[in-house]
Amino acid sequence: MLDVIDEPGIIHWTKVLLLRVIDVPLAPEDISDNEPLWEELDSIATVELVAAIEEFFEISIPDEDIGAQLFASVTTLAAMVTTRLDERRRGV
Repeated sequence: MLDVIDEPGIIHWTKVLLLRVIDVPLAPEDISDNEPLWEELDSIATVELVAAIEEFFEISIPDEDIGAQLFASVTTLAAMVTTRLDERRRGV
């Protein structure tokens, strides 16, 4: 399934995982794609979100990639997931 997921799907599931981590009773569509994350997430939530994304999408996020730029928004986080999935499909 994850090999055929499109960008809107990645954004949707990134939001679902975010909501699970922060435990807020919202729907994914209630979160803007440009919602800033870095200043909103504490360090524990950041680690939990990274772990949830890695497990759900079956990707690896290097520690050096984790920072303000990656968590600038839901869109930037989803773009990284898209890149990692593309790399996996190509065998990189």
